[in-house]
Amino acid sequence: MNKIICLIACLFAMSANANLLTNGDFSTGDLSGWDLSGGEYSQVESGFFREYDNSGWAILSQDIFTVSGQTYDISFDTFASQVAGNDFAWAIDGVLTTISATVSWATNIDTFIGTGASTNIAFYMATDPGTGTWRFDNASVTAADVPEPGTLALLGLGLAGLGFSQKKKNS
Repeated sequence: MNKIICLIACLFAMSANANLLTNGDFSTGDLSGWDLSGGEYSQVESGFFREYDNSGWAILSQDIFTVSGQTYDISFDTFASQVAGNDFAWAIDGVLTTISATVSWATNIDTFIGTGASTNIAFYMATDPGTGTWRFDNASVTAADVPEPGTLALLGLGLAGLGFSQKKKNS
């Protein structure tokens, strides 16, 4: 019985996914791990990224390691101090998705499929001068928990082996 409990605990530990983005919560107090282009007024403050009064897009991006065909979950929080004049988009390898501006923190969640060994994740923020501020935080990309057929086969064999050994032990 202890072996089965240990096996189940190991499976849960293996399924834990780490954030593939570096410094997605800006806890370092700076832009470590991020590339920034554009954006005349950008800063990290109180553990989030802030962009304001820029002309054009401020773009935060990172390249992450991915596996072709693997599904990934992406999530991030946004907040615009004003709706008019503020635009936000995010991109996976240059394919843009726009989101609506909100005047309170909103969590954005989606999925994508890796197409190669590396994927570029980018977040685009635009504010017209004098129209407000974008806040961005808690960016996360994790591999979705989709068991592969080989993993399930090994799990089944392992459980069958444990059952057989317990049966043999009790005989």
